[in-house]
Amino acid sequence: MKKICAIILLLITTPVSAEQLLGLWITEQRSGSYAHVLMKPCEDKICGTVIKSFENGREVEAASLGKVIVYDMVADSEKTYAGRVWNPRNDKTYIAKLRVDGDTLALRGCVAGGLFCSKRTWTRI
Repeated sequence: MKKICAIILLLITTPVSAEQLLGLWITEQRSGSYAHVLMKPCEDKICGTVIKSFENGREVEAASLGKVIVYDMVADSEKTYAGRVWNPRNDKTYIAKLRVDGDTLALRGCVAGGLFCSKRTWTRI
């Protein structure tokens, strides 16, 4: 009986929608630079780590390699998530919203309580 209760509790507390966000994503290209980000569980939340960086189509050893740039993501709904994102270009952290639609991830990073926001689109690899 205890095992059945534990399984039911695990199913209730595990966000099914997290599976949509998990996996490998390619960031939007900016000035010829982009990265591969692995989204995975980090305790009870989701985080994203840079596993490869590219410049002008060639793999490079960027300072962001191995760094967590998406963190504290929790599901808001079946396809949306809230957390934080770090931009290695300016070393700033933003309040972030993610929306997954199939193989497309829309990322919105904001400061000043959402007054100033920037949008990026990532694609699942």
